Amino acid sequence: MKVIGVALMFSGIRSLVIGFCILSASSLHAGILTIELGGAELTNSMAGTIASDAIVVVFDDMGTPGTVRMTIDFNGGFGVRQDTKLNDIVFNLNPAQSITSISYLEGVKATKNGNPSIFWGANSVGSGGLAGADVYFDFPPPGSDPPFLPDSKSVYEIAGVGLTAQSFNFSGGNQPMVSPFVAAVHLNAVTADGKSGHYAGVVVSTPPDNPPSSTPEPGAFAIFAALTGMLVGNRKRKLAASC
Repeated sequence: MKVIGVALMFSGIRSLVIGFCILSASSLHAGILTIELGGAELTNSMAGTIASDAIVVVFDDMGTPGTVRMTIDFNGGFGVRQDTKLNDIVFNLNPAQSITSISYLEGVKATKNGNPSIFWGANSVGSGGLAGADVYFDFPPPGSDPPFLPDSKSVYEIAGVGLTAQSFNFSGGNQPMVSPFVAAVHLNAVTADGKSGHYAGVVVSTPPDNPPSSTPEPGAFAIFAALTGMLVGNRKRKLAASC
């Protein structure tokens, strides 16, 4: 009886630990902002409408302010040719925050002739239909650098004081046909005769204003400890009564 009781006790504790870990893990990814770019062309070009999620951008701060991972997935889809190129893409930033560095992680690089082609500044980067943005990634056309084609991705790490995924949920730009936008993209060779187009982004998931820390709250630890103590105490009393 003692062996069975001890086994049951540890089984209960294990279930509690697993549940607590799942709860903690879910808080790690609470700071996620997802933006889909596509839909109707915005500058009266002949490029036409494309899939609303032709490009999907995810900003993930892992629940901790300071560093945000940005992943650009060029999914393609309706209206996008296999040789369509993602030429440049822009975002906006909460004016209360600033960027200190942007580092390449994997996928297609934003480069021109092998040199990084990334710029940031309040309402001062981007060109043409994308002018007036805060953050600008300029990807290469065909040539010495690999272009950004459908079924490809680009991943960068953006650092800044207090920066979170929610920091990029702001509208900007100064081009009447395109602005305001949270994000906007310029695609080359959308049509067979080489027409390009500009498309805006739509936020499809928004993180909380204050993402939880990657370390569980002290209150959560207190609840976990209390429940564990109660479980152990109950098991001990049952074991003592059975002896």
